[in-house]
Amino acid sequence: MRTFIKPLLLLVLSIVAITGCKKSSERSRSLVATSVIGIDPCSQDYSPGTPQKGYVLLNGNTGDVVVTYNLPVDIARKVDATFKLKNNVYFTDDTRVKVDLPYRVASDSEKVYLLCPAIVFVGDFDSSKQVIIVQ
Repeated sequence: MRTFIKPLLLLVLSIVAITGCKKSSERSRSLVATSVIGIDPCSQDYSPGTPQKGYVLLNGNTGDVVVTYNLPVDIARKVDATFKLKNNVYFTDDTRVKVDLPYRVASDSEKVYLLCPAIVFVGDFDSSKQVIIVQ
């Protein structure tokens, strides 16, 4: 009987550990000091606030660089007004738009994948680190 209890106890504890400790995909729900440092080069011709318009964000707390496709329209318009003054999809330090935004990591089903015209130079742009702005 004693040899039966140990494997059963080990099995129960393993199931509890596996199902009870889920890794959260939430990155941040509190306000994060963020700067909009650029625009997804493949989406630069889309209108501000559309789901196809991507914005590159720099997290001021961690230094992470991420992309969002759901920037609030009022912020998107401000960024696009700044962008029209530049020839590059990345902004210089003096033209970055600073905002406080809550965001979380996007799930695979929420990520946006745009086809990019061959004439657009994407350089080191990486759209795989996408976030969703939590409103």
